[in-house]
Amino acid sequence: MSSEFRMTISAVLVAILSFTSCPFLRAGGGGGNESEDVAQNWPVIRGPAHDLVPYHYDAGILKKVPKEFLEDAPACILYTGVTNLVDPDGTIETITHEITRLNSRKSLEKLGEYRNITYDPSFEKVTLNEARVLKADGRVVPVEPRHVQLRDQITDYLVYDRDKQVVLSFPMLEVGDAIEVKWTVRGKNPEFQGQFFARYGFGDDRYPVVKDEMRVRLPKTKALKYACVGGKLEPNVQEDGNWRTYHWQAENRRELPVDEYLPSKEEFRLEVVCSTFASWNDVLEWHSGFENAAGKSAGADLLGSAERSLCVLRREARFHAASSGSSIGQSLRRLQRPESALGGHASRSWH
Repeated sequence: MSSEFRMTISAVLVAILSFTSCPFLRAGGGGGNESEDVAQNWPVIRGPAHDLVPYHYDAGILKKVPKEFLEDAPACILYTGVTNLVDPDGTIETITHEITRLNSRKSLEKLGEYRNITYDPSFEKVTLNEARVLKADGRVVPVEPRHVQLRDQITDYLVYDRDKQVVLSFPMLEVGDAIEVKWTVRGKNPEFQGQFFARYGFGDDRYPVVKDEMRVRLPKTKALKYACVGGKLEPNVQEDGNWRTYHWQAENRRELPVDEYLPSKEEFRLEVVCSTFASWNDVLEWHSGFENAAGKSAGADLLGSAERSLCVLRREARFHAASSGSSIGQSLRRLQRPESALGGHASRSWH
C-alpha cells in the first residue's frame, strides 16, 4: 500500500470522526439539549388537542365490556371519537381519538402499523396529539420519532395525489395491549367555500366497538342539517355563548356480519350525515360556482370535484328510482327538496 494512499485513508477517517464527535455538525442537531434534538426529529408536529370533552382511558372499562367482544373478536375498539370544530370563516379542525385492544396475535400483525392518518398539505396541517401503547400490566410505552413515518399516501408515482400519510409503528406489542392514537387536522378547503359536510359511520366493519361518538361545534349563526341512516340516533344539542354543539353517541356496536349472500354493507351501517347547506338548491349553486371561481386556466381540479358531486346526485337519483319505481328525472326533482333527500327509507329524515 503506497504512502499516498495511506494518507488519503487517514484523512477520510479523521473527517468521519470529527463529524460524529461534534454535536453542532450532527443532522437534526444544533448543539441544544437532548429533548430539543428529539423534538426536531419528529416528522410531524406534536401538541395537545383542543377537545371539547377529552376522553381518558381507564383500564377498569374492560370489566364492563361484553365478554364476546374480548374473547370472540381478534381486536376490540374500546373508544373512537371524532370532534369537528367549525370556525365562522369555514376553517375546520377535526380531532380523532381511537383506542383499540389487541385480543389475539392476528391483530398484532394487522394493527401493529397504524395508517389512518391522512391530510392534504396544500391547505391542512396535522398534529399528532397522542400515540402510545397501553400495556396489559399498566405500563405506558409512548411512540418515539423513529416509530413515525411521513410519506405520500399513494406510492404509485404514475398517479398524482397531494395527500400525505402518517404511519405509526407501535413497539413492544403483546396480546392484551391497547394502542391509543389521537391526532388533529386543521385547514380550510378552498373547494368547500366555507361550508361543512360530513358522513360518519358508528361502529366498525371488522371489529366490535364499545363506545363511539361524534361532535360538531359551529357558530349559532350556521344552521346544521342532519339525518340518521340505518337506524335511529338523536343528538344531544347544547349551546355555549356563540357556539352550538351537536353530540351523537353509540355503544356496544357489533362488527358487521360476513356472508357473501347478505345485502350490501351499507344496509347494516349506522351513519349520521350532516351539512351546513340549507337545501339542495344551495348545493347546486355551490356546484355552479366552480366554473366562475376557477376560470379556464386553473379550473380542472375544481371542476373534477364538482363532477364527483354531480355523480353522487345521479347515484342517489338512481337509488330513488329503483326503490320507488319512478323515473330518474322524477327522483332528481325530489332530491332537490331537502326534506326528501334521504327518502326511500322510513328511518331517514332531515332535521
